[in-house]
Amino acid sequence: MTTFPTTEEQRHFAENVKSHLVKQRIWLLEIMRKKHGGGNGMTKMTAKKMADMLEDYEQNAYAEKFGLDWLADVGENLKMYMINCHLEKRDPTFEGLMQWMTDLHIKAMTI
Repeated sequence: MTTFPTTEEQRHFAENVKSHLVKQRIWLLEIMRKKHGGGNGMTKMTAKKMADMLEDYEQNAYAEKFGLDWLADVGENLKMYMINCHLEKRDPTFEGLMQWMTDLHIKAMTI
């Protein structure tokens, strides 16, 4: 006779799987961030690297079935980045925007 897991066992298993997947995604995203020159090296990125990075983010979003939401969020977060710069009394930079977008991507891929 087969024994099926209880609801509590199923919930615990699902939480462990989700936790593992989130950790795996964060690890993969950090590798991608390094590949594209993220982190402190963000200011040394070429236009090609920036375009490739944004394309990767977009394609990952489509692969995860939220591509259109990602594109809408990019526009919304451009505005939010500018508001954040204004509130912090600092000038916006393209490098800062790219870092903002990278952080948005990491957050989106770990939800």
